[in-house]
Amino acid sequence: MEGIDMKRERTDRFLFKLLGVAEFTIDGRSIAFRTRKSLALLAYLAVDPGPHSRERLADLLWPDTDVVDARASLRTALNYVRQALGTQNDRVLVATRDTLGVLPGSIGLDVDALTEAGRLLRQSADARLRHQVEAAAKRYRGPFLADMLLPDAPDFESWIDSQRAYWRDLEAEILDRLASLQIAAGEPAAAFSTLERLTAVSPDEELAWRRLIETCLQAEERAGARRAWNAYCRTLAELKATASPQMAELGERILGATSAVAPTPMGFEDLDLGAAPFVGREREWAHLKASYRRTQEGRTEVIVLQGASGVGKTRLVSEFIGSIRDAEVDVIRGHAFEHLDGLPYAAVVGGLRARLEEENAPDDLLSDLWLAELARLLPELRERYPDLPMRQEDSLGRCRIFEAVSRLGMALARRKPLLLFVDDVQWTDSGTRDLLRYAVRRWAETGTRVLLILTAANDQRPDADLEQWLAELKRETPTRLLHLHPLQPRDVTQLVGILAATDEENLTTAGEFGQWLVDRTGGRPLPVVQTLRGMVEEGALRLRPMQDNRWAIELPDIDAIPELAFASVR
Repeated sequence: MEGIDMKRERTDRFLFKLLGVAEFTIDGRSIAFRTRKSLALLAYLAVDPGPHSRERLADLLWPDTDVVDARASLRTALNYVRQALGTQNDRVLVATRDTLGVLPGSIGLDVDALTEAGRLLRQSADARLRHQVEAAAKRYRGPFLADMLLPDAPDFESWIDSQRAYWRDLEAEILDRLASLQIAAGEPAAAFSTLERLTAVSPDEELAWRRLIETCLQAEERAGARRAWNAYCRTLAELKATASPQMAELGERILGATSAVAPTPMGFEDLDLGAAPFVGREREWAHLKASYRRTQEGRTEVIVLQGASGVGKTRLVSEFIGSIRDAEVDVIRGHAFEHLDGLPYAAVVGGLRARLEEENAPDDLLSDLWLAELARLLPELRERYPDLPMRQEDSLGRCRIFEAVSRLGMALARRKPLLLFVDDVQWTDSGTRDLLRYAVRRWAETGTRVLLILTAANDQRPDADLEQWLAELKRETPTRLLHLHPLQPRDVTQLVGILAATDEENLTTAGEFGQWLVDRTGGRPLPVVQTLRGMVEEGALRLRPMQDNRWAIELPDIDAIPELAFASVR
């Protein structure tokens, strides 16, 4: 019987993994692309070899640019693709004056294995296909081009979305059929694993969850059924959905007829801001992610988040940093304080100290010369390296400190991209601002992979010096100023719905309470949380116990809320 030959990867030279984080290899060696759009261009052509008109490709990837500049950008991206492919680029690319394409079959794609597996399974349910299908299914490492974000190319992102939906559905079909083969072969443990993968690929498909739980119950694996049920409940909470009657029945079989069949809400045990669910901020998140991707490609960029106190600037950056795996980025956090303006460089010294304390051998990063300069900011370095040379104070001392910090950033960024976060930059002293400006300029000149994120409260007294400094940063380095506004009523309503584990019947009440909170707090996250916490403390808002020792709020009757002793900050 015909099997899955994986196209023998189509070629032994050029392989393109499009599922999950994109990876292009030549002879097994991973190839880096200079820009996201050069990678996007090759991915598009690999999936649809074409030929495509250059005009269409330019409009797809640079829609907001005039025709001449868009065609020039396309030529630049094509040149980067040629550089990545090396001397063998003519074995892949087909370029004319007006069209671009790739030679069909010149690039091996991981998606080809899924296509072949799906075709064979539709033709036959022969058990002999099972192991071949298992190998093909493992090619699915995640959504199509999972790390690709091009907010300035909406048509290309729409294409990515359609590709993600197609390959996800095909993987789900393969896993579903594979589970049937495994059950028929009398291997329930393998089927459980496959169905768990199916629910991970399609968490919003109730049939996948039902089949997983029913398979566990049929095999009398009650512990597995309970784990699957708990995972299903957590997924419901994340999707803000409710269990169907059929699933509720399964829940009763697993937990007992008296057990609650409500999804487990996200934790918010003490109504503390740090534990509150994160909602809204899609636009700002997209900008942060886009800048980070450009940083990964070898750029230095600056993002400044401005907004009133309590609007959620620090929370947004913290959530973004938390979304990036430690293996992908090095993070240094600094924080300026209002009453420490007499301490020079205080906003960055703490972050540098914490980072170097994690380093086993700082002398691997910097020579003794520059470690000695850095020791002016961090005297404890001399305890670790007592033989560091001593420096006399002179007019160039500050410049050498700046250079030492810059070189430290370069050394760290050679390992992986560096994200430097300085909170409340409005309180920084002039020395810290000069240091940051110098370092950013040096990093930009040397193509260092650094993303500097600054937050600044703009409801304090006007600061002409800060505005001038930010303007100078913008002139010298790619800098984006993002103004963070209060949450929209829909975002506050979403927050309320999560905290209340709301079902469809209570959506109206959640909306009314959300609007009440917006009216009282102006929609700023910190006052919203302070208001909720105050209501709990004064008995105006009740909590009800949920599963896993967690709590949910009971939605109040707006007209019955008493006048509260505490005051929210607007």
